[in-house]
Amino acid sequence: MGTITERKTKDGKTRYRVAIRINKDGVKYSESRTFSKKNLAESWLKKREAEIELNPDSLHTTPTDDMRFADIAQLYLDNVGNEFGRSHKMSILFIAKQPIGAKYVSKLKKADFANFAEERLKKVKPQTLSGDIVALRAVLRYAKMVRGMDVNLADFEDVILGLRYARKIKESTKRTRLPTSDELQALTNHFYSEYHTKKHPIKQCPMHLVMWLAIYTSRREGELVELRLSDFYETEQGH
Repeated sequence: MGTITERKTKDGKTRYRVAIRINKDGVKYSESRTFSKKNLAESWLKKREAEIELNPDSLHTTPTDDMRFADIAQLYLDNVGNEFGRSHKMSILFIAKQPIGAKYVSKLKKADFANFAEERLKKVKPQTLSGDIVALRAVLRYAKMVRGMDVNLADFEDVILGLRYARKIKESTKRTRLPTSDELQALTNHFYSEYHTKKHPIKQCPMHLVMWLAIYTSRREGELVELRLSDFYETEQGH
C-alpha cells in the first residue's frame, strides 16, 4: 500500500518520503509525507495503513492528489527552501504546527485563514503576522501552481485584503544597517555582566543568551517570551 523513498535535498540532508497510493474498486487515493528520519517514516506509514484498514470509508472523504498543509509545506521546504532565508523557513515550520497545518489544502476556507491570523495576533505584532502571511502564501501557491492541487487562493487573498484594510497586517520597519561585530560583543559583555551581578531572581534573565537566540532564530520579543522547552521538536528540525 505504501512505499518509503530516500532522497537527498540540495543541502545534502537525507529525507524519507512516504507515499500511499490506492487504485482499487473505483477508489483513487494518494497521500504523502516527508520525514527527517527513517524510523519516523516507518512509524507513520504503519500507523496510516492501520487507520485505512480499520476505516476504509475514510478514503472517500479526501480527494486524490491532496495533502495536509504541514505535508505540502515540508515538500516545499525540501524542494525550494534553500532559495529563501532562515526566517521564511522558520515561519513555515511554525505554521505547519498550528491547527491549519493539519487541514488538507483543498479544504482550506476563509475561516481557516482568518482564525490563524486572529490567533497569531494574540501573541505577535502585525509586522510578524505579515511575515507569516508571506510564508503561507508561498506554500499555497506552490501547492496549486507546481503540484496542481485544488487550492482556493481567492479566499486566501480576500482574507488578507480584509486584514490589511483593518490594519492588522503591517510591513516591518526597514533597517538601515546591521549591528557590527564590536557592537554585538559589547552588548553580550554588558548583559553577561548584568546577569552575574544581579542578586534578585527576577532580574536574573540571561539576556546574553536570549539576544543570540533572537538573532539566530529571527524571532521577535513577543514570540521569545512565549517559548517553552516543550516547543522544541528535535526530530522535526532535522538534527
